[in-house]
Amino acid sequence: MSDPNQPPVELVARHVNGNDELRGLLANNGDDGTGVAEVRHFLSPLTPDLCPAPRADLVTALREGGWFAEPFGETGVMLTETREVASGAFNRHTATLDWMVQGAGWMYDGWERAVQVESKE
Repeated sequence: MSDPNQPPVELVARHVNGNDELRGLLANNGDDGTGVAEVRHFLSPLTPDLCPAPRADLVTALREGGWFAEPFGETGVMLTETREVASGAFNRHTATLDWMVQGAGWMYDGWERAVQVESKE
């Protein structure tokens, strides 16, 4: 039986695959994802015209939940945090965020971060 307070296993697996693709792009540029850096997550309404949680309400709720959230583009929301992206915990983190916002009529569009390469002096 699945835990109703956790995202479904299938959703976590989908995030592992998507996160691995992005981590591969970072790795191609010398970044293994273990360093702490700013990560931006992007959300958009599932149905822009019928979204049950208006953007301002979602931003407020996310801020109250400890996120740095702000409107992005015409209809989206961007969340910013500082963390690593290499761990299994990050996979669960993105899946939980996705699962959480789906319940409010939003979808998780993914994340980005600048490449972090340690100086070898």
